[in-house]
Amino acid sequence: MRALAEYGIDAYGIEASRPMITIGLTARAKLPPEIRRNIHFCIGDMRSFSFEIQFPLIIIPFHSFWSNMNRAEAEQCVRCILDVLTPAGVFLVDTPTLNDEFLLGSKYDWWVETAEKFKFSFRMERYTKPDGARLGEILVSQKNSP
Repeated sequence: MRALAEYGIDAYGIEASRPMITIGLTARAKLPPEIRRNIHFCIGDMRSFSFEIQFPLIIIPFHSFWSNMNRAEAEQCVRCILDVLTPAGVFLVDTPTLNDEFLLGSKYDWWVETAEKFKFSFRMERYTKPDGARLGEILVSQKNSP
């Protein structure tokens, strides 16, 4: 959030844990006012949220997406994202290696099925350590034009 805020971009964080919101607010308070004003926190659940505004970019970092406990919850999260994403918007999901199993199935296969169901496209971008060791992948998704 800070990196986006430093560029003058309003960054919103949704967090279900009040203690985590407190940590975020404490960190934000230490920032210069011109950065601090661009960082916003909301108590909420990634499976059930809405905003009156739409966003051109939604990022779910640090494998957080996989906190969804089952396929239905994961789909509900995607549905919420698509509802608040601008028509040309992009969402990024940091995900561990996609050959890992996700509740009795491949994560990659799940994304293929979900993209087809909700009409968005995606591609995978691998990221590694400087020595080339694989860390994970980023799912880069975009709404399909109606």
